[in-house]
Amino acid sequence: RDKDSSTLVDKMRSAVLQLFVVAAVVNLQGTFAAGCDCLNTTWPAAALNAKKLPLDYGKYCAAWEDGDATKHSVGNLTTCHEMWPDRVVDDWCCQPWCFVNKTTCPDAVMSSVDPTAPEAEQLYYSYTSACPAATTDTMYTDATCPWGECGCTGTGPGSDALTTAGFSAEYGSYCAAWEDGNCAETGNASTGVHTCGDKKECDEMWWK
Repeated sequence: RDKDSSTLVDKMRSAVLQLFVVAAVVNLQGTFAAGCDCLNTTWPAAALNAKKLPLDYGKYCAAWEDGDATKHSVGNLTTCHEMWPDRVVDDWCCQPWCFVNKTTCPDAVMSSVDPTAPEAEQLYYSYTSACPAATTDTMYTDATCPWGECGCTGTGPGSDALTTAGFSAEYGSYCAAWEDGNCAETGNASTGVHTCGDKKECDEMWWK
């Protein structure tokens, strides 16, 4: 009888452990809210190419606008202010999300990749319900996000005024040591690599 009781207890413990494992796997997949599973779908290639976005954009949980090519694919435009120049950048640029079912996910929001597409073809996305930050590996947190409150706006004084003055057309639009003279052909907001204008060194740019 004691042996049978021990076997029953062991089976119960094993069943409980399996439930915890299943819950952990579901959490790691980023699904906390019922009905907010990532759909593993995205826009047609033509729409993504038009926006210079990666071809798997939004298929799974990732901070697609943070420029981190080690955790998700990137298109020709890699960072938030490049990808969405007509939107006010903020913490959302660093938060993970994916496309979800609009009828079952309570905080689903319509994508702006192609607002001219018919309603039946529109895609909807979710941040926290589909992709909780605690279970999605991202480059930045809300506290370190360069586009968050008091962060870089992604805009500068205007390319014409800057280049006329001898500065890079991107000068000041993202975090970089713009006066250090370390110039690159192409800037990268996520790494701080920057372009230069005709004036490259600090004393050239700001002589008195």
